[in-house]
Amino acid sequence: MPTRARHLGAGAAFLLGALLLPAPAPATEVAVGVGADVWTAGSAAGLFSFTADPLWTVLPGLELGARTGLFFVTNGAPSGGTAGIPLDGQIRGVVGHFYLEGLVGPWFFFAGTVVRIHVGMGFGWQTGPIRIGAEVAYLDPGAQFGARFAFAF
Repeated sequence: MPTRARHLGAGAAFLLGALLLPAPAPATEVAVGVGADVWTAGSAAGLFSFTADPLWTVLPGLELGARTGLFFVTNGAPSGGTAGIPLDGQIRGVVGHFYLEGLVGPWFFFAGTVVRIHVGMGFGWQTGPIRIGAEVAYLDPGAQFGARFAFAF
């Protein structure tokens, strides 16, 4: 019987803690961007993306967020020309006007292999709402590298 009482006590404490937690904060920033990349899978396809990145400040200079949107791939890709939806988790460090970010998540293609893993690193310069940067990544089954331009709200 003492074990059951401990479980009930732990459950009650968890419920009380969940009820007392503050509501999730709205994103501290949302960036809307475009990208142009070369994807070395197949015969070096072009990959063009349109994204939205909601970011939350965890600590000064450290942000967590996500990146999603729409991408288009030219005919050089293994599945030919297609489109899809990227869905990356994002961690971002900012020092002065410079940023460094890590990205990981599934990318969903509308043709061929439907789900592909994406792991990347981006870096660049920001001033006010403008960001200009580059990204190097692995998008199954090849390397991806390109340029990014974004506007933050």
